[in-house]
Amino acid sequence: MLCAQPASESGKVALSFQLNDSMVKNKSLPGVGVGISASETGDFLIKGETDASGKFATELPSGNYFVSYRKIGN
Repeated sequence: MLCAQPASESGKVALSFQLNDSMVKNKSLPGVGVGISASETGDFLIKGETDASGKFATELPSGNYFVSYRKIGN
């Protein structure tokens, strides 16, 4: 679960993270599908993929969210 707190008057929070391989030190994971929803079983509010360096960035209104990751193949 992800908790986003507003950093500005707009009420939106800049969110960014990087996904790395748990078995290989310092190996980032590009092309991982990312979905963010307001509940564990709810529809995704935001969907996207990590970039070539394994990073994903977006903005969200303040609140609590669930983040899902999916990578098919190696």
